[in-house]
Amino acid sequence: MRTLLLLNVLLFSMNGIAQTTIPIPSTPHFQQDNLWAVDDLPYQSIADSSQQSPTQNNATSINEQDIRNNLPLAEELINQALRQQQWPLLTALLAIYPQIQGYDPVLLDYAQGALHRQEGRQKSAITAYRRIIAKAPELSNVRLDLAIMLYEDKQFAAAKDQFQRLRANEISEEMRAIANVHLERIERQSRWQSNVNIEYLHNNNINNASPVRVLSNGARKNDESMPKSGTGLRYFIGAERNFNIAGNHYAHLNLDFSDTYYHKQADYREQTFHLSAGYQYQTIDQWFKISPFIERNRLGGEFYSTLSGASLEYGAWITPHQQWIGRYTLTHKNYDDDTNARFAGNSQELSLTSAYLFSASSIIYGGVDLLYDDLQAKEASSWRYGVRLGWSQEWSGGLSTNANLRYAQRNFLEKTRPIHCFLERLRFSASGSRIPSYTHRLASRFALARHHPKN
Repeated sequence: MRTLLLLNVLLFSMNGIAQTTIPIPSTPHFQQDNLWAVDDLPYQSIADSSQQSPTQNNATSINEQDIRNNLPLAEELINQALRQQQWPLLTALLAIYPQIQGYDPVLLDYAQGALHRQEGRQKSAITAYRRIIAKAPELSNVRLDLAIMLYEDKQFAAAKDQFQRLRANEISEEMRAIANVHLERIERQSRWQSNVNIEYLHNNNINNASPVRVLSNGARKNDESMPKSGTGLRYFIGAERNFNIAGNHYAHLNLDFSDTYYHKQADYREQTFHLSAGYQYQTIDQWFKISPFIERNRLGGEFYSTLSGASLEYGAWITPHQQWIGRYTLTHKNYDDDTNARFAGNSQELSLTSAYLFSASSIIYGGVDLLYDDLQAKEASSWRYGVRLGWSQEWSGGLSTNANLRYAQRNFLEKTRPIHCFLERLRFSASGSRIPSYTHRLASRFALARHHPKN
């Protein structure tokens, strides 16, 4: 059994979180740009709601029959309910309005769209507003609302089209400014996003060796096989881009390179080349992502292993400030050297994370992890369990602080432990980087990062 306890306080760029492959899950990429608010107004009957209507100071009472018999009154009440955001009253009015002879279908779609949006039913609201634009394309205020809802729902290509059509109309300077700001954000979303990260490392076990001098079989290890310490630098360069195929459908491409160098320990210089490409479906309140990947690793100037596999991720907003993220990753390990082929095999990783966003810049999160290593060397195969808790705060200038605590326990399937395990490292991920960390050991670092944000 191996136990790992990690505590890190880091300085990094929040938008620069990169995804790693194995073994302990990295901190998920939280969505921070859609802290939507919903009015939790209690439901009221039409009689109760009418007391809050524009007629509440009028001595004349209004009942349902009065509304059914008076089309102008019904439309005035609907407009007032929209302006004052009296959603229970609007709900009751919309149940009556389509039954009145001569009702306006454009007003009905507009009111239903506003109500659906307030209820968080973004797609229903978009459908209603599209019907209005098809009937009355000159209604610029409706087109603006439609474009903004498409943007909120992550349908950037469709939103861009509506904002451009809006600018072609005779509109106010305020509406034009809103359209220009959103078009600029959409343009940034479609560009390549880059991330550069430089870290100082101190590692007291760069060769992943056990501190035990005498093995269980009586063999005694020499000094070369004992843990070695070292200081060094690690730099990370990454680039990613999302392509909006249509609607809420995206293609994703990610390229990463990292280099870890320890002073006077050139044999332990490690370089990683990572490529992933996949599909993502995202809306205002949930997302699904599948990402096949391949990774090549080099140690001491020579390539030694290849990792390949795929990850599945699903995330959803449960409340206006809380989201859940689940991820499953399947990884196949393969070593170039036949000597280490016994450590090849498959890894399956499952993680569940809950995050609470006090604001777009302040997050607290926690989660549980499960990892199964099924290797050819059964004595190296294991189950690994972990829990984690973290806090992140973004400051001005693009810098953020992140503090997290992680506990992990590893149980081998067989009691006999391997005498030599080539680079079977237990990795810890935070702030877009992987920190080599081993049994009963704490790795420390200081990192400076520069990221070009999307927004």
